[in-house]
Amino acid sequence: MQENIRVADFIASFLKKKGIKNIFMLTGYGAMYLNDAIKLSGIKYYATRNEATAPIMAESYARLKNKVGVACVTAGPGATNALPGLAEAYVDSAPIMVISGQVDYKQTTHSTKLKNIRTFGTAEINIIPIVKPLTKYAEIIKNPKDVKYILEKAFFYAKSGRPGPVWIDIPLDVQKKEINIKNLKSFKPAKRKLSLHNTYRDINKIIYFLKKSKQPLFI
Repeated sequence: MQENIRVADFIASFLKKKGIKNIFMLTGYGAMYLNDAIKLSGIKYYATRNEATAPIMAESYARLKNKVGVACVTAGPGATNALPGLAEAYVDSAPIMVISGQVDYKQTTHSTKLKNIRTFGTAEINIIPIVKPLTKYAEIIKNPKDVKYILEKAFFYAKSGRPGPVWIDIPLDVQKKEINIKNLKSFKPAKRKLSLHNTYRDINKIIYFLKKSKQPLFI
């Protein structure tokens, strides 16, 4: 990979390195650099009939391939239309990543830091607070240099523990920004301490209830 690269191209390259060969997306102005980068990368993309189906298709992909499924939608209505599919992935504990386009960061409601504003840029909405209850991790990329850290963190959360969906919102000006890959920081997950005491306690509890039951039903 070349040292200086657009954020959008870095994202497409990152996905390819993670083994993502298919992406489900509906193109749009707010995600045009992402759409372009995905096409140039050689990743096979499927243009969905609407945004609601993109996460559902990504979920099916995740289940069949045992990988993270990826959906790409545009800003505003494109992002909100993806919520039904996102909810399905959340309920089904499916590891999917939804990448949404966004207007330039300076035109987002997020950048104003005002609580009483509902929309600012054209066809814009602050999607992160909306999707947070239905994701394991949701973030907007404000600084182009954070792209690698956020992508790695999102992939980690999507697959670790109980799998589930993650969401990354990427403003237009960030998508087209050139970055030097040598200056990008990486995400390093904290090491989890496994409590064997709790594990043995839970196993003994299961054995106790199995012995006590007359007609146990395994699901």
